[in-house]
This record gives sequence, C-alpha cells and structure tokens, in this order.
Amino acid sequence: MSNLNELLNSKKTVFIGRSPENDIVIDDPLTSPIHCQVSKIKNGAYMVVDLESESGTFINDKKITKGIAGEYDTIKVGSQVFQLNEPKETATAPTKQQFSSNGEASAPHPQRQQFADIAPQENKATDSSNHLNKNGKGKEKIVVYFMAAPEDEAICEAVHKHLSTIRFSSPLPIEMLGDFKMTGGEDIATYREKINQADIFLAFVSVDFLNNNTCYELLKTAIDNHNKGKAILLPILVRNCMWKTTPFANLPLLPKNQQPLNNKQYWNSEDDALTSVADDIYHSISELTKDSTPHAPIAVNNTTKLKTNWRGNYLWKNFLKRTAAYILDICILVIPIMVVLYLIIGDDYFSEVRETLLFYSLINTSLLVLVYSFFDSSKWRGTPGKAIMKLQITDDAGNPISFGKAFIRNLFKFFLFGFLSSLDESGVVTLLMIVTQIGCYISTRKFIHDYLTYTIIGERLKLETAPVKATNGEEAGIKTVQVNQRSKSMAPTIVGIVALICVVLLVVFKFVLKDNVPQQQTLANNYTTSIKDENLPVTNNTNSEPDEETKESLISAIKYGDATEIEALQKLDASILSRAFTGKQLIMSVAAVNDLMQQRGYLVSTLENQEFHQFKITDEGQKAEVQLSETWSSVLYSLDYNTCVSRIPSHKVSQTAYLEQVNNTWMVNNIIYDNPTQPQAIPCGDAAY
Repeated sequence: MSNLNELLNSKKTVFIGRSPENDIVIDDPLTSPIHCQVSKIKNGAYMVVDLESESGTFINDKKITKGIAGEYDTIKVGSQVFQLNEPKETATAPTKQQFSSNGEASAPHPQRQQFADIAPQENKATDSSNHLNKNGKGKEKIVVYFMAAPEDEAICEAVHKHLSTIRFSSPLPIEMLGDFKMTGGEDIATYREKINQADIFLAFVSVDFLNNNTCYELLKTAIDNHNKGKAILLPILVRNCMWKTTPFANLPLLPKNQQPLNNKQYWNSEDDALTSVADDIYHSISELTKDSTPHAPIAVNNTTKLKTNWRGNYLWKNFLKRTAAYILDICILVIPIMVVLYLIIGDDYFSEVRETLLFYSLINTSLLVLVYSFFDSSKWRGTPGKAIMKLQITDDAGNPISFGKAFIRNLFKFFLFGFLSSLDESGVVTLLMIVTQIGCYISTRKFIHDYLTYTIIGERLKLETAPVKATNGEEAGIKTVQVNQRSKSMAPTIVGIVALICVVLLVVFKFVLKDNVPQQQTLANNYTTSIKDENLPVTNNTNSEPDEETKESLISAIKYGDATEIEALQKLDASILSRAFTGKQLIMSVAAVNDLMQQRGYLVSTLENQEFHQFKITDEGQKAEVQLSETWSSVLYSLDYNTCVSRIPSHKVSQTAYLEQVNNTWMVNNIIYDNPTQPQAIPCGDAAY
C-alpha cells in the first residue's frame, strides 16, 4: 500500500488540486484547480509551494507561500489535512481515493494515484525557517532574470509559461523576474535593481536586443556577475542575427542546435522550440542546484570570462564582415558582368557622351539587381560573398525572402547608392547618401536597404529540420537537407545561371534595344564616320522637294540643333551635342566647346531671327538639304570672373544645312556658311580677360 512518501520517492514532485490533471485530486470547493505542489528535498524534508490558491496552503495551521515541512508535519489543502508520513501507531488511510468535501471517500480517478494521509492537526509544528541556514550562506530560492527587447516580450511570456511547471521540480523555489513581469505603476529603476539578486540570467538574443541600449546596460551587469562567479548567463537565440561577434559566441547558446526560436524551416511547431529551450534551461538549473539545499550555498563556476563593454567591437566586426562580403561579391558577380557587357557592347560601354554612359549604367544596374535578387531569394539565402562569410539574409521573422522583396531591397541598394550617384557630378548627393547610410547603421544597426525592406543579415544556419516523431511504425529520426550532391555542385550552378542571364539580356540588348535607342552614337563613332565621309559629296541627288510633313521635321531638327548648341556653348557641356548633331558638324561643335574651355570662357548666344528658303531631299528619303538664313548676337563671358569680355553684335548668316536620318530621326550632319566671316567682337568696357 502506497503512501505519500513512497509516491514522492518515485515522482519527486506531487501536485494537489481539484483538477483531474493533478496527482492527488480533491473534490472540494475550497480547493483550487491546481492548489499546491510538494517536492522532496532530502529524507525527512519537503518543500511545499502554494500555487496561488484561493483558500491558501497551511503547514501545521500556518499559512505559507513556500515552506519546508518535516515528515510528521501536516499540510492542509482546502478542508483536507494530509500527513507526509504517518507515525507507526497511526493507521494508514486507503490509497487511490478521491476526497469529497465531507471527507468521505469516493471512486478513484482513472490513471491517477489519489490518496491522502489524514492526521490530527495537533502534531507539533515545525517552522520552515528552522530548516534554513542560520549563518546566511544558504539560498532560500533561485532567481532567474529575463533580459529581452520589448519586441521579444511575447517570447519571454511563452518561455515563462513553459517553465512554470518545470520550476517546481527544483530543490529550491525559483523566482522569475523581468521587464515583462512588471505591473502598472511599479518603479522601473527599483524593479531593475533586482538584477543583482539573480542566479541565472536568460538573454533573449535578437537584433533588437543587441541594439537596445537598456538591454545593453542590463547585459553589462549580467556579464559582470557572470565573470565574478555570482551567476550564470544563458543566451537564447530568439531571432537570427550576427551573434557570433558578441560575447555569446563564447557561451553555450540555447537552443543547443543554434536554431533561432522563430525558424519555421527547422522547428515543427512553436511548442517544439519552446520545449527544447525549457528543457535546456531546466538542465542548467539542475546542474546549478544538484548539490544545493537551503543549508548549502549555490556554487557557480564560470571559467569563461566575457568582455563587458563589447558593443564597439561588435559593430566594427560586423561592419568588416559585411564589407568583406561586399568586396567578394564585386569580384565574383559585378566585375564578370561588366566584362561580359564590355565584350558585347564594345567601347560604347565607356562612352564619353553622358547620355550614352548613363544608359549603359542603367543596363548594368538592372542586370545586377536581377542577379542579386536571384541569389538573395534562392535556397542559399544570399550572394556568394555572403555564403563565403557565413552570412544569410532573412526577413525580420526569420523566413526566407521572396524574389519580390529581394528585388525591392536591391533596387534601393543599387539605384540609391549606385545609379543615382552616377548622375551627381558634384559629389554632394553621393556624400549625402553615404552619410545617410552610416547614420542608419549607427541608429538601427542596419543598412538603409535592409531597414526599408525589413530584412536582416544574420549568421548562416545549417540547412536542417527538427527531429520528427515516428509514424507508421518508423523510428523517429532527423530530417536533414544538409549538403548533398545537389548543393555540392552549387558553384557550377551559380556560374551557369549567371552566364545564361548575361547572354540572354545582352543578346536582347544587342539586337533589339540598341537599334531603338536614339541619339546614342559616341564621339568616337561619329568622328570615324566623318573622316570616312569627309571627301564624299555632301549631297546625294537631293533634287526632290519633300512633303510638308517632312519639311516640318527638318525645320524642327535644325531648331533643335540651334537650341542644343546654345546650351552647350553656355554650359560648356559637349556631351549633349550628340542629341542633335552627327558627323562633321558634331566634331566642329565639340571643338568649339573645347576651345571655349581652354580660353576659360563661355558664350551666351541669341537667335534673333530664322528664315527657311529651300528644301531638297534624296529619292530614298535618308538625306536632305535646307537653305536658310539666321540672325545671331553673342556675348563672351569670363569663366573665372563671370564678367562680360566681349560682344558680337547682331549679324545675319546665310547657310546650307545637310541632314541625315539616324534611327528614324533627322540630325544635322554638316553646315556650309555662305558668308563665314562674322563682325569683329566689341570689348565689354574695361573688363580684362
């Protein structure tokens, strides 16, 4: 016949209450569903813990929250009184019984041992304080302090719930503290002073925890106590981040498999992840208290000393790691793509014409966005550079990112800090973007493209899944998708995919896009064309008169050429001339701009009048000749002093313009002046040049 002592010898801990889940079930309205818990500390000593019951738990009629009872003490639960071990002269009560509120035995509850040893309440009282160490060296409880960012308090609540039953199996009571347990109106500073009482620190590691200044200050206190041997520090990886550059890299990380709690690719469920952590914490508590009782102090032996002020080193290491990955990606992806583009496009890829250069820069940037997005959203979770540096990219919840999210992220990355910077000749925009990037990293520990797209760069995780339960008679095992024959051939696959993308896009560009981009001839190509055509007739059977629509197109082309030349001579920007001119006229106009730059001057010209006299066009409609007269006036300014140097008075010029079609657009190829001599310039007062 079993008694309470025998049950405690086998189970160590017994739960008492009205709910059927208890080890002892009492059918009594004064008993709470889970009323109290009794644990055996050693022979003759038992820890009794009231589990926030309504009517309370009593040892020898003394109400307790936690207390230690001897083997002949009585415990009152509701209206029932139990004795831990009956004296020899006392008869043993029946076992496997439930107790009703009137004290009569009822039918036993299935699959539970329900019993009670009823003893008179007149037994000699034993105060729990008598079992405490009088010299103060003992511990009455174990204090566990939760340290987490506000974003991770829900995880703290979940871990706390999973520990709520396990903690009562400890030889000593366990008190759990943390910001998530603070009540409204409680003084925060006073509450956080309790951190110095902690025996165990639980650090819930995530990017928010590492970036939070309050958490950093609490962690410094925890590390200091850890180094002094006053407590142990248990880091728990909640969400993946670059934790290997923190002090936690020198400690056993929980879970032991180093898989973040939010990694849905690994854990079968959230409960599996939390149970694994709770088991690891309980194991640590058991190791800490296995030789500890209220009569003996807890011994902490920390041989690993951690750096207290670690954040500066952490930021620097992360920056270097990200920079190394970036440089590797330039070598592996960016440079090969640029080389392939150059081999297909030719010298135009490094054109001196601004519009052409920007166009090819746009093509290059678009290709990089596609390639990077492919790698970021693939099963490798990052580019080759990140893989080499053992980094990976996920969203804030730890999930792989989609191609759409990767595409948006790389748009921010390459267009904000790549293509748009190439538009900035002054360098001011580029400098502003660099300052913004640095500021964002300092304040959020993320680069701006990660911050805007809610992505995280963290340590690369092993590609595996959690243990699965056996089904259909199979033995439980581990599902692994670690490196196999397919992933071993990752490098050739990457090279093949990149090469295929490059070839397809460049073939499309070569035969489709390039021929439909107007005005993209470079100075070098135009110069070559002009030399070849220099000794050829400027007209080619231009005897036909064009229709009115063609005349309007020719007039528009000449007017556009005049406006472009006025802008180029004033802004000293020869690159824009290729919009309107080709052949010999382009070379002459560029030479005029270069001549002004050498003289440190710029020209402000005004077209006062324009008259068109005669139009001719070739039979094939590709070349035209227009006779016209224009009236011009100009002012030459000093580039250094921005003052007037000389004026060219209003004068009329008769000319013949020769045009040709380029990509279905009329452009001025050459201009022959009938009276090339212009009036003599008049100095602007006494201004020195």
